[in-house]
Amino acid sequence: MRLNCSQTNLGIKINTKNKNFHLIYPDKIWKNFPSKDFLFDNLVYLLTISMPLVSNIKKVEYNTAVHYFKSEFYKGILAEIPSSADDYNVSARKIINKFKSLKIKFKDNKVKKPKKINIDLNERTTIPFSCGKDSLLTLAVAHELNLDPVLMYINDTVSPSENKIKIRYTKKISKKFHLTYYIVRNELEKLNDFEFWNKPETTLGYSHMIPSFVFISLPIIYKHKTKYLFLGNEQSLNVSFKTKEGFRVFPSPDQTPKGTIKLNKLIHHIMPKVHLGSLIEPLTNLATMKILHTRYKEFGKYQISCDCLDASSQPRWCQNNSMCADMYLYMKANNLDPRTVQLTKNMFNKRFLKHYALFSKAVDRYDKAPHARDQQLFAFYLAYRNGAKGYAIEKFKKKFLKEAQEREDQLHKKFFKIYPALTLTPKLRKAVYSIYKEELNA
Repeated sequence: MRLNCSQTNLGIKINTKNKNFHLIYPDKIWKNFPSKDFLFDNLVYLLTISMPLVSNIKKVEYNTAVHYFKSEFYKGILAEIPSSADDYNVSARKIINKFKSLKIKFKDNKVKKPKKINIDLNERTTIPFSCGKDSLLTLAVAHELNLDPVLMYINDTVSPSENKIKIRYTKKISKKFHLTYYIVRNELEKLNDFEFWNKPETTLGYSHMIPSFVFISLPIIYKHKTKYLFLGNEQSLNVSFKTKEGFRVFPSPDQTPKGTIKLNKLIHHIMPKVHLGSLIEPLTNLATMKILHTRYKEFGKYQISCDCLDASSQPRWCQNNSMCADMYLYMKANNLDPRTVQLTKNMFNKRFLKHYALFSKAVDRYDKAPHARDQQLFAFYLAYRNGAKGYAIEKFKKKFLKEAQEREDQLHKKFFKIYPALTLTPKLRKAVYSIYKEELNA
């Protein structure tokens, strides 16, 4: 397959099989970025590297130079494959071998080296924004710390219903809190979508996602000279599990502290003064929900954490998957009303029991570590103590109440603990610890 890649005034265009796919920045953000030629070569590869994993393509030809970060991006995909494969009971080893046998050809084999952009930066942050709990708490904390956040929402064009409501909410939040925001349109993501290729469902097409957020952010970082780039990487992502094939993996390797530090080093090849980190790294999911919906209610009310809206008639939550079930559970565990974010169904009813890994087989990689099982166990215990009702609560009382009571102190310490913030500067670490200690009484 040949990819004819070119720059436009607004970003990138890829033509293949007589179809055009664009990455579009608003205004003159792309045009004014000093290192756009270098970024172009690397983004083209990064934003199409997952494509062979969801198609039967065995050879890709680029009309660009060999990419400076080719090796790092390649290793990142290899690290992501086992957990994605485990989600759908397909062989990671076969996929890895297929990926390694892929033939890639470049027009120019001379690698372009980046010219570093050594400009002074402001005490501001750019935030890749999704309206999920993690990006909302990241925004809320950054706002409290007077870091004047710039929001970047990436419209992947793959999920129209989901993008529509999230773009609307991004605009509402930005207007309410007087924030600068940008909508970046990424049509290239269609090339990584299993539905585009008419293939079986898979998450392999998302393997490049976190690095793509980071590198797409760079022209916006440059425009506003923001010193920080914050991802929504929380502590629950730093716990590994073993796949059926015996791989020891993290749910998302790029979202671990080690992965974040690696990405930070990569962007320093272009913008050495930018700092990549996570403000919510010290928190588990339970603690994140508590702080977001108690200290930052005006941010929390915009939460949308459902990724199945395009397969549902519901406008904000499908209320029929594990993500919706977890959010409902975490709100009940923290004695919060799920209706404040329009979770209107009682997701403790019998028909939703299959969405909780505590009662059935883990539905995705984020539920497979023992940590995740314990988090659900403790969340159900807290919901039970808060007077929650429903079939799942009764089931919990019969099967798990005794265990939860015996382990209560241990579980409380585990899930409301403030963990080390390895990706933050000492100054920021001290500031976020102070906030979290107030809210968690740690």
